[in-house]
Amino acid sequence: MASPSPARTLLVLTGVLLLFFNTLELEAVITSTSSYANLSGSSQLPIASPEQEKGLCHSLKRLGHYSRQRSHLFKMGASLTLCEGTASLIQKQPSHTPLYASIQTAPSDIEALTALYNATNGKGWTHSTNWLQGDPCGNKWHGITCSPEGRVIYILLYTNNLNGRIPPEIAKASQLVQLDISVNHLIGEIPVEIYSMKYLEQLILESNYLTGHLPTKLSMPNLTILEVFFNQLTGPLPVVWDTPKLVNLDLGHNQFSGPLPEAIGNLSNLQELYIDYTEGINGTVPESYGNLLHLTDISLAADNLTNFAIPQSWAKFSDLKYLQISNLIGELPAWIGESWPKMEILLMFDSNFSGGMPDSIGKLSSLLSLDIYSAGLSGTVPASFSGLVKTTELNLSGNRLSMIPASLLKTLFMHIPRYFCQLGSNPWSCSIDKLLLDYCEASCSECNTGERHSNQMLCLEHKGCGWCYDGPNCLEGNATGPTSFKCSDWKFG
Repeated sequence: MASPSPARTLLVLTGVLLLFFNTLELEAVITSTSSYANLSGSSQLPIASPEQEKGLCHSLKRLGHYSRQRSHLFKMGASLTLCEGTASLIQKQPSHTPLYASIQTAPSDIEALTALYNATNGKGWTHSTNWLQGDPCGNKWHGITCSPEGRVIYILLYTNNLNGRIPPEIAKASQLVQLDISVNHLIGEIPVEIYSMKYLEQLILESNYLTGHLPTKLSMPNLTILEVFFNQLTGPLPVVWDTPKLVNLDLGHNQFSGPLPEAIGNLSNLQELYIDYTEGINGTVPESYGNLLHLTDISLAADNLTNFAIPQSWAKFSDLKYLQISNLIGELPAWIGESWPKMEILLMFDSNFSGGMPDSIGKLSSLLSLDIYSAGLSGTVPASFSGLVKTTELNLSGNRLSMIPASLLKTLFMHIPRYFCQLGSNPWSCSIDKLLLDYCEASCSECNTGERHSNQMLCLEHKGCGWCYDGPNCLEGNATGPTSFKCSDWKFG
């Protein structure tokens, strides 16, 4: 297997830092990314291949969704959360038009570009080289790529200080393939005319201040990427999705309301699905989503999604690498380890699982981060976790876990850095290893120690202890309930 590229090396280091350091420390780290040049032996950042850039930017995007404080990331100058915002980390290939000096741009395309410039304060753009000077294709206007026939096919003006509204005239560039005006200061609604652009493959509008609704019926036959996350969009999601080529769908961090659309489950080419941190989304996850067999990324973390147990149909997601989901019920499926062999980031929280963790989790040999916190898990951490040879972050806090096999101290916990291990707010049995107490912010309970852990009678005989049938666990508490844990079925004294 090939060694990691310098870009990938930087990504891993930056990703770790983003997850666990505060914003001020991050800014200092990001400012120092010039040291990345030393990795390549060059005084300038290297031009990444398309494959390297795609991998780097996609992972940074995951990182943005992974952070519950994502808004901080967009305030920092490196624009680390976006593929389109990594210019400060890697030098992108020039997106200018090839030298078609004799080609004249179609008049309708010139009208579209002129309207965009005027509507978004083009004079204040960060980069506006040659705009409104000569022919857009022939004079290589910044961010514009044309076809040999003189039609504008790419508008790439991400992170360029566009201020204002997207003009409806943009649709007059009728052969446009990619529109990327992300990470700017755009306001107002997305013009409905955009949804009629039949050649459009990539619509990337994330990280602006856009408002309004998406259409009830989205019919864009060539669309492969729709990314509108981190805006202020409202209303229900489209009911009809006539987008058969859609691969990446990112609607997160908006103000949408209503249920998740059943029709998304018919998008057979979908690989990335992000509908997260949108409080108005309610109901449960449709069964049809089990048909999305090519998914690599799923993020459905929403406060008002309820009563969803991971279904057997999800065992077919053999390419899944990233899962973030909340408000789960039922048991963690025993098939996780066998069915998701490529899993890298597994994040489940604010849930009410019954039972403990299946042994098969230890078979996730590619897992980098395991975060299952405030999820209601009970029992013992499986000894099979020794198989998590790549895991460098573990968060099992806020559960009802009581025991950790001593063998894991010499395996799993040997390669988890300090502060990347969080085991607090569990009723661990005493005496828990001092390493875990200090290193992983854990504590133990005399009520949950020795035979009292598994014997209700001995538990209730011990002063200050009660029996929680949810676990079951012997916990410190009083007549009203446990001191530090939730319990729906409690007996004290």
